[in-house]
Amino acid sequence: MLLFFVLPLLLVKPLFWAGRSWRASSFLKAAGQASARGDWLLARQQVEAALKLDPGRLDAMRLQARVADSTGEKGGVERWREIVLLPKATAEDRLGLACAALRENFPELAQDQLSYLLQMPAPGKEAHYLGGLLAMQNHDIVLARASFQRALAIDANYAPAIIGMARTELADTGQVEILRKGLRRLVELGNRMDENGLVALRMVVEWGVQRPEMLAFDRSVADQLRRHPLAGIRDQCLACEWELKHVVGTRRVELAVRKLVSMAPDLVPVDQCALAAWLNRQGLLQQTLAAFPLNPRAPEELILIQLDAMAGLGLWAGLDEFLRHNLFPTRPVLLWLYRARVARELGQADRFASYWDRALREAGSDKETLRYVAQYAESIGETGKCAQAYELLSHEPGAELESLFKLVKYYEKLGRTRQLMRTIERLVILYPQDYAVANDLAYLALLLNDSSCKPQERAKEIYAAGPGLPSFAATYALARLKAGKPNEALRACKDFSPARWTAPSWQAVYAAVLLANGRRADALLVANAIEVSKLKPEEKRLLAPLYPQRAKAAGKK
Repeated sequence: MLLFFVLPLLLVKPLFWAGRSWRASSFLKAAGQASARGDWLLARQQVEAALKLDPGRLDAMRLQARVADSTGEKGGVERWREIVLLPKATAEDRLGLACAALRENFPELAQDQLSYLLQMPAPGKEAHYLGGLLAMQNHDIVLARASFQRALAIDANYAPAIIGMARTELADTGQVEILRKGLRRLVELGNRMDENGLVALRMVVEWGVQRPEMLAFDRSVADQLRRHPLAGIRDQCLACEWELKHVVGTRRVELAVRKLVSMAPDLVPVDQCALAAWLNRQGLLQQTLAAFPLNPRAPEELILIQLDAMAGLGLWAGLDEFLRHNLFPTRPVLLWLYRARVARELGQADRFASYWDRALREAGSDKETLRYVAQYAESIGETGKCAQAYELLSHEPGAELESLFKLVKYYEKLGRTRQLMRTIERLVILYPQDYAVANDLAYLALLLNDSSCKPQERAKEIYAAGPGLPSFAATYALARLKAGKPNEALRACKDFSPARWTAPSWQAVYAAVLLANGRRADALLVANAIEVSKLKPEEKRLLAPLYPQRAKAAGKK
């Protein structure tokens, strides 16, 4: 009787773990299917679910590492290292670690894996393949080709080595026959119905897209890529792009694009974004909007692509209407940036300023968001707004130096000498021993007649440290000129031929010094060679006495 009660209890734990293992296998199968069609987000979610149920499962760990490799995620090295330490790890796992190490710029770690594989009693094809990869990274095509050849001598059907060999042949663009041999090798490999076959076909078609002058459109290869069982929407787009490069305006191309667009409703969100982005890149903006009608509840990435299409078409009124929705709830800064851009395009200056300020408030102190705002401002030609964002970023820990150097560039471009000087003052604090930075500060202070940093004394000290440098000499000459001692300013310039005054600012100072010493003709000769658009307003004023009529006309205006 006791056995009747105990036996079920003994069976509970094995049945429980068997159930967990079966569920993990289901998740893993779904992850593999998602990975095959390029849905990396779903693949990652499914494989993580499998590993929660069965943490030490080797096939799940491998798939997780491969998904990370395919998406370019950081941390691939650590994932593969964990796998390599397991008792059942294989040479292929070491190859995975080495490839991740190469991608994440750990060449020494990749070399360690190669050394381990070569020390095996009979180094396998993986070792020679890895040797080829390392040689390719070092731009040693001859060694790479020899290494891949050794791998193929062991296994003539080893697909990674076939692909590697083809890469060396495609790199040899000076030898047409070798190039064609590599392409034929890839087309033949493309007959395989696995991932390697797909990679090979992609390489051929990508080559045709990037080098249309070296590879004419081949419909059979394009269709081979389209029909591959693992081909996803990106592959369909790639094949169509090859056709667009060569066969413009034909009915067949129009039908190919229309077929892609017709797939849109049935695609998973990540593939919808890929298709929409591809349509935009081809300039098919109307097709983007036709394939993906505006919907405020669509994925944020898709909405961003749609907004770009509308902007490209100049549909500002439509954008203004659509942006009234509460879009991008997780990234509100995007909404206010786009609203600001639309207001600018519609000529609504007040709304533009208000929306831009709101975007900056939404960015807060987040460094990445402030960088994005600055880069967006630059992309639409708003240099002043770009500088505004970098000013905010310059006060965030770890971002000060980067921002200050950016601000130097933008304030130079904007001609804001006072703000440029304040930026250089902050750089002097960071680089107190750097004479070049100190010289810039003294020069700007002299231009602005600002004595707060004692520019006269600073210029004298810097010039004494490097009298042979034209930048130091120009600052010191300006200091002497501002002090009412033009003869001393001229002495600072005497060791430099006119050809050595290469910067417009130095040339302006030199011309002003010549004029102050009564050498008007020489000053005009120097001044007329200056690229005036590169001068600061204060530097232009140095030259104003040379052109009294021009100054008089400007005054009347």
